Amino acid sequence: MNGCRPEYVRFGTRWLVATADYGRERNAIRLYDPDRLIEAERASDPGVLVAEFPCGPWVQSIEWIEDTHQLVLVQNQVAGQLYRLSYCRFTGSQLRVSSVVDLDNPRDELEGFVMTGHDSGFMLSSSGASNFRSIQVDDSRGKLVQVPAENQSP
Repeated sequence: MNGCRPEYVRFGTRWLVATADYGRERNAIRLYDPDRLIEAERASDPGVLVAEFPCGPWVQSIEWIEDTHQLVLVQNQVAGQLYRLSYCRFTGSQLRVSSVVDLDNPRDELEGFVMTGHDSGFMLSSSGASNFRSIQVDDSRGKLVQVPAENQSP
């Protein structure tokens, strides 16, 4: 089982380090206490793990949107291909998916993604050409608004 890059997220009133599994089954988002993580020998040491939530497969990275208190799971729809943005919120002791946006292009491996606002971001794929895209989404409708063709690498 592999994991995604960590991200700071707000959980209640605390800032915690979040990470997620990248696998086919039994995946989870895990929230760690950053102070205890620094002192710990292992992430499994007592008090380091604050919360754990089941999540879907193939999480490449996670993004926290502070303005809306949403966690975005940047996923593949299948192993290594097609992208999915799952917008989630912490509700008490649960992580609830509020909307899912499936991106059918590009079809190759996602190498990087960053949110630049609640509804926009940049993604970099493994393609040898045209591997940089700027996107806009409408998560309230679960729709991709645009992936401009002109936004590509030279």
